[in-house]
Amino acid sequence: PERIRVYCDEVKNCQGILPLNGEVFVTCEGPEGHGLYRLADQDQNGLLEVQQKLVSFKGESLEHGAHGLQLGPDGMLYVILGNGSQLADTPDSSSPYQFFYEGDLIPRFEDPGGHALGVAAPGGTIIRVSLDGTRKEMVAGGIRNAYDLVFDAWGDLFFQDSDMESDIGSNWYRPTMVFHVPEGAEFGWRSGWSKFPQYYVDQTPAICETGRGSPTGAVLYQHNQFPKSYQGAMFFADWSEGRILMLQAKAQGASYVGQAETFLKGRPLNVVDLAVGLDGGLYFCTGGRGTKGGVYRVSSTAGKAVEPLVVEPLAEASAIARAIHHPQPMAAWARQEIAQLKIELGDQWGTGIEAVANDKTEAVEDRIRAMQLMVFFGPTPSDEMLIQLSEDEDDLVRGQVARLCGLKEGRNIETLLGNLLADPSSAVRRKAGESWMRMDGLPPLRPVYAMLGSLDRAETLVARRMLERVPAEQWENEIINSDELRLFTQGSVALMTASPSLERAYQVLAKASQWMEGYVNDHDFVDLLRAMELALV
Repeated sequence: PERIRVYCDEVKNCQGILPLNGEVFVTCEGPEGHGLYRLADQDQNGLLEVQQKLVSFKGESLEHGAHGLQLGPDGMLYVILGNGSQLADTPDSSSPYQFFYEGDLIPRFEDPGGHALGVAAPGGTIIRVSLDGTRKEMVAGGIRNAYDLVFDAWGDLFFQDSDMESDIGSNWYRPTMVFHVPEGAEFGWRSGWSKFPQYYVDQTPAICETGRGSPTGAVLYQHNQFPKSYQGAMFFADWSEGRILMLQAKAQGASYVGQAETFLKGRPLNVVDLAVGLDGGLYFCTGGRGTKGGVYRVSSTAGKAVEPLVVEPLAEASAIARAIHHPQPMAAWARQEIAQLKIELGDQWGTGIEAVANDKTEAVEDRIRAMQLMVFFGPTPSDEMLIQLSEDEDDLVRGQVARLCGLKEGRNIETLLGNLLADPSSAVRRKAGESWMRMDGLPPLRPVYAMLGSLDRAETLVARRMLERVPAEQWENEIINSDELRLFTQGSVALMTASPSLERAYQVLAKASQWMEGYVNDHDFVDLLRAMELALV
């Protein structure tokens, strides 16, 4: 650890670093300006001499620029951008997040200190990029300045957003919060006093509030050194408050709930980023703004009292079992070891990994891990395998099937996704909707209408995003003339988001006036008011 060597001196201000397949991807200032770069050591001399720019960013590359970088469960690169930077390239039409607006009737009062003056929607964003840079999509927006993102064991995305400390005491102050990211999510940050309240129908609500702070790094703990209560937890670093938070998010409907707790606190503890090492320790680094920097490790002292992830020792397990149960499977060192296990198995890899995924006697976690490994190491799940697994009694298995459908195409997959849009589980329906947005075809409207009537905000968000992709002429009359208030309200928000016009706004307001002549419960009334406000805007 006391030895240091230069790996690449052609890039600076590196905020996100991802080692992948022997290369390194970084968000930085490089030879061609601010962007996402692929670095490679082709001559194997220990220096990254190749710098290829995959994506360009406009705006600053510092504290509110391009930050964290993660490999997604779909094999794409996910990047989170602060509100001082934007994707310079035109995002692909397949982007789940396409329409954004200020959403405030009143001319806004901005920060008198000058922060983020004139920064318009969408503010900070999450984008995803294919490994060769040819596909670029916007996933979510309305973020202030989140620094990192993290995927959980099931493939869902999370981040912790920052607050604006000078807003404290105002009624538009938003504390730091942890968010789940359904695809197409709008998180409601706007400059000045125009931030969306958590109760807005077009605002994706937070899992939990975490108070004052300056969120930095994030990581999922999937090792077995820490006690069982920490395994599967997400850890979030907080630079200004000198703490590391732990969150065990629990599924609720199509999203999650939870409460973050302090795992480690110091005075000072200027923690910047987190990672889990080969030994199962939680590593973190400190520094920033001229403060003292260092690298630290947190290890468990529980020893043999720690309950392992598997009963049998990994050294004695079969190669397939060692791959399925490998600690920290998305870490670079773990991917390398799993790749070696695949080589060791040869032709037996494919049949072995498929057998685990299909075996209902295996633990659900192992079956899902097998399906996830198939994305990165093969073989690609067949249509027949996905159709069979879509009838599984476990919601998590069907949800993983819905997610894998987004990586395939064809008539069989469209039919399967159409069925999953009507699944009994709201989480499965949400994931099926997210996968449908990756496809070229238009979604079937009947299951989308049913999803719009849900009380689950993550599900209705995805339903709106699906509806927004369909030409408004095909569904606006159904929405305006609906005798179901929730369908009218959610559909009106979609109409005013994707296809606003003066005539349509008048129709929404006229119909809303009729609804308000009768009884409307408090929850629906607040949503109806927001739909009216968007029509007025």
